[in-house]
This record gives sequence, C-alpha cells and structure tokens, in this order.
Amino acid sequence: MRMLVLATASLLISAGTAYATADSPDFFDVRGVSPNDVLFLRERPTASSPKLGQVPYNGKKLRNLGCSAVRDGMILPDSDLNTGPFWCRVRFGPVEGWANARYLTEAVEAQPIRSPARAQSYPASVASAINSNTATCDTFKGKPGFTRNNLDLNGDGTNDWIIDYGNLECDGSTSMFCGSGGCTLQVLISTSRSEWVVKFEDTVREYSFKPVSGKMVLRLEQHGIACGKPGTESCPKDVDFTHAR
Repeated sequence: MRMLVLATASLLISAGTAYATADSPDFFDVRGVSPNDVLFLRERPTASSPKLGQVPYNGKKLRNLGCSAVRDGMILPDSDLNTGPFWCRVRFGPVEGWANARYLTEAVEAQPIRSPARAQSYPASVASAINSNTATCDTFKGKPGFTRNNLDLNGDGTNDWIIDYGNLECDGSTSMFCGSGGCTLQVLISTSRSEWVVKFEDTVREYSFKPVSGKMVLRLEQHGIACGKPGTESCPKDVDFTHAR
C-alpha cells in the first residue's frame, strides 16, 4: 500500500487550490487515530481552523479532492522542495473539508457495500438518495426521525420525503453527518406517485415546516457562512417547494 507521503509528489497545486492528478489516490482511509478519537475536517488546512465535520477513527473511502504542502495555514507553491506538512481536502459523506495528511493513507480496494440502506421499505428513488450519502458506512441504523413521509410540500397530492441525517447512526457514530454548521438534511419532492427527486440537500442547524399562505414551507437556520456572515451568527431561510416538480 502506498502511503500518502509518496502520493503527494504527483499532486498539482495551483492558485491556492489543491488538485489531484491521475496518479494520486482516488480515496483515503483514516490511519493513526485513537479508537476513542475522531479525525476532524476543517475549513482551512490548519488545526486552528473551524471544524466542518468529523470522521470515525476507522473511517474509509474519503474522496481525495487534492493535497498540498502547507505552512501556517497557507498552501505552498508546487515544488519538490516543499516536503510538508501536508493537508488534503477530502469529502466524507456530504461533508468536505481539510484533513491532516498524517492521518490518511491510500484506501484499500473498495469492498462490496454492506450497509442496510437498501431498506425494502423505501421506494427505489428514496433508497438511492439515502445510499448516495451512506455508501461510506459499512452499517447504519436510522433512529426515530431519520425519515418522514407525512407532508405534501409541493401540493401535488403525494407526500414527500424528509431525510434527517442527524438521526442516523453510521458505523456506530451518531455524528458523521453533523458538524459545527449542523446536520445534513435532504428533502425529496415527488414527480409522480412513485418517484421522488432531491430538491434540497444542505447542512442545517434547525428546521421546521410551517404553513404559509396555504402552502407548506421549510423554515431553517444555517451557519452564518451560508449568508456570508460570521459563523457565530445565524442564517435563516425559507424554502418553498410549490413549483419544485
């Protein structure tokens, strides 16, 4: 297995952004993290940057979005003289962020997906949407409130699906899809009586559904960054699905 230190020689760094070349790993596994700890994904490549999410100590298949040598949180120009430390931008589930490369290694060959998200109780299009986020989980278990199918959000007479990943246990972790900005929320809107498509997916701190002018509206609060504000402030939004068919 090639370790990340060897792979970084094939990475291209440009305009402050890291890009993976064809020779670099597509996926990483987590290594060297204590079983009672987690690997944090951060907003910028430095340990003092805000946390966007976290990965279990045995997390697998983190999508490689590019690595770079870093100094004082700043990405260094591409050069053979830059020997690190290295940070990598990765995606784990719906969360993207920077991870310290010392805790990453090239992923082992992909194993068959074993997560029970193929739940027969879900329509195929709903199961597919759930699987798009839970493919990195070997096992997962939905807790009360994980899914709802009791509201008609676009007014077509068919109830729509709300998937709250804050109520999901993935490989024993209850916070894989949550971070400082909240937890992932998916809303699937019906296009027919047996088909639903994702019309909203984002990280939210709080949400509710409120009747407004005769229609049901998603009322949510996000991290301030979603509105260009400091993270300490809130970003309230209303989402109307009436025309989302």
